[in-house]
Amino acid sequence: MQINRQDSTLKISGVQALGTANAIWFQEQVGALLAADLSAIEFDLSAIEGMDSGGLAALLALREAAEKHGGGAIALRLLHPRHPVQQMLELTRIHHLFEIVPFHGAA
Repeated sequence: MQINRQDSTLKISGVQALGTANAIWFQEQVGALLAADLSAIEFDLSAIEGMDSGGLAALLALREAAEKHGGGAIALRLLHPRHPVQQMLELTRIHHLFEIVPFHGAA
C-alpha cells in the first residue's frame, strides 16, 4: 500500500485486498495520517478484485474518521472500483456515501 500526500489530498493506492484480514491494519495506517487540514482522500480501488464485509467496514470507518478529523469538510473519493467492488457498494447501498470515480478498463 502506498499513501502519499499531495497538497491537501491524501492519496491511497496499491491496495490489492481490503477485507476482514487487513481492515484494522488499513484503518490504523490511514488513520495515523489524517489531519484537519486535508480537503480530500482519494482511494484507488482498481487493484482490488473483491471486498467482504470487513472491507466495507474499513471504508465506513475511514469515512467516519475523515469526518471527525475534518469536521465534515474532507471529501472521500473512491477511484476506479472494479465491477465486483462497485456491485458490493451498490448492493449494500453505501455507494451514496462516497464520491465514486468509475473504472473504465477491462474487468
